[in-house]
Order: sequence, then C-alpha cells, then structure tokens
Amino acid sequence: RYEDRGPPGPGYGYQRGGPGYGNQGYGRQGGYQGRDVYPRERRRDQPIRKGRIGPRPSRECIALNRELTNPRTDVLQLFDRRGHEFNGVNLATAIYQLAKRRVKNTEAVERMLERAAERINSDVSEFDARALANCAWGAVKLESSNM
Repeated sequence: RYEDRGPPGPGYGYQRGGPGYGNQGYGRQGGYQGRDVYPRERRRDQPIRKGRIGPRPSRECIALNRELTNPRTDVLQLFDRRGHEFNGVNLATAIYQLAKRRVKNTEAVERMLERAAERINSDVSEFDARALANCAWGAVKLESSNM
C-alpha cells in the first residue's frame, strides 16, 4: 500500500545509497517490498478455475495430436486416412505443422484448408482461440486463398 512505503524516491530503490537501499527508504524493512506475498483471497461466489474451460478432449484426439506433432509423420497422408476423426484442435495442429514444415501449397493442402474453412464456418465452437489463430497463421504461411 502507498501509505506504508511513502512516495517513490528518485531512484525507486535501485540506486546504491538511494532510497530503498539497505534499511533506509520504503517501509520498515527497507528495499522494494513488491507485491503482496500472499495472493488475494477468492470470493466465495467466484468459481475455481484451473486450466482448461470446457470438456476434456478424447484420448483418440490427444493421440492424434501427438501423431501430428511427430516430425516423421506425413500430415497430408494422415489427413487423407483419418481426416474424419479430426476435431478442431487436430485440424489446427495439422495446418500449423504443414506451415511450420514449409510444405509447398499443393492441391492436397488446398483441399485440407477448404475442409478447415468449411468446419470453421459450420461450427466455430469446435475451435478455441488458439486453434483459430493457428489456422489463420498456417493459412497465411501456406499462402492459401481459401481462408
């Protein structure tokens, strides 16, 4: 609190011999006290949020994402075989991996981006903010005209 520390000095406590150096300057202990050691308390009506909001993805989708991020995996081939199983995050990961690996913009890549655009337009709730951003970044890097 401001009352405890007093007004900030010219060096804000970072200069040798200035306010806040040693036992002189701000507060009783001297030096910069920083933020409170203990986090603020949660109101009883506030929900406890830790990590993900929404349903947990299935084990198959998690395994599919692991396979997509494996450098030895051919993403286009995997999409042709198992594209019907992809959720929004898997689709975003596939597009991101293609762009990251600098795959040339071929008909297969365009088909994949078309399907991604259709899925985004039909059910955007399937994609979280990061997935949408990854799709957009990948489409720009792949120089696509579809998204």
